[in-house]
Amino acid sequence: MCLLLALIAASQAFTPGGHRVYYQDGQYLVRVRHGQWHDLQSFIQPSNPEVVAIYSEVGPDSWGLYDWVCRNIDYHQDIGEYWETPSETLAWGQADCEGTAILLCSLLRNFTNAYVVIGDYQGYGHAWCQ
Repeated sequence: MCLLLALIAASQAFTPGGHRVYYQDGQYLVRVRHGQWHDLQSFIQPSNPEVVAIYSEVGPDSWGLYDWVCRNIDYHQDIGEYWETPSETLAWGQADCEGTAILLCSLLRNFTNAYVVIGDYQGYGHAWCQ
């Protein structure tokens, strides 16, 4: 699993969205949930049973999985910064760009390489799956 970030392999860097990122012991750590540090890679969960169930229903179809996410998950901008796990996004039925990108990436990782990209869009922090 890998999260593609625009950062330098240094002990401390920033994503384009302004998140402070630390590289320590092979992990990229970022503070995106109530001030706690998390390994960015831990959010991508292709083996999550809920993710596997959706993948089994839709199959290895990139556009089909994208369509499933668009039809079933409402966009909801968060206050502050909170990155949702796939289970949280599915339970709540809503997420912001990070949550939907993380869910889609987790689905796609069942059959192909996919990454969550963190960057800027029109001057604001944004995330998407690639």
